[in-house]
Amino acid sequence: MNILLLAAGFGTRLQEYGAVTPKGLIPTATGTLMDHVLHECQELKASVALVTNDRFFSTYTTWLQKNYPSLAVKILNDGAQTPEKRLGALGDILFSIKQLGWENEDPLVLPSDTYFAFSLQDFVRFATEENLFST
Repeated sequence: MNILLLAAGFGTRLQEYGAVTPKGLIPTATGTLMDHVLHECQELKASVALVTNDRFFSTYTTWLQKNYPSLAVKILNDGAQTPEKRLGALGDILFSIKQLGWENEDPLVLPSDTYFAFSLQDFVRFATEENLFST
């Protein structure tokens, strides 16, 4: 299974805080939002890729190397340097699929900045049983 994490937002609604901290790395009581997502990805033993913008590419790269050195996350830089130049979620999905060679794959696309209170393993099991994946 391939998982694509969308992390290319600029945090404009967070004002000064979002200018220096990616939304996925906002601290919570149990770590960051990204910690939660990556823990779920590890449970699935999936191939994981993360797409981000140019502003936060090095931040995510450093953070992943420090906090998840054994998890091979492919990090993509969509090249956007300002909110006005961002690709948007669909643009980042298309960019990533092409860059990763996933044209014939069905990646599970997840947000990096959202807490969800369900198990991805349970979700994937259900989706598989119900034939919700096309492969």
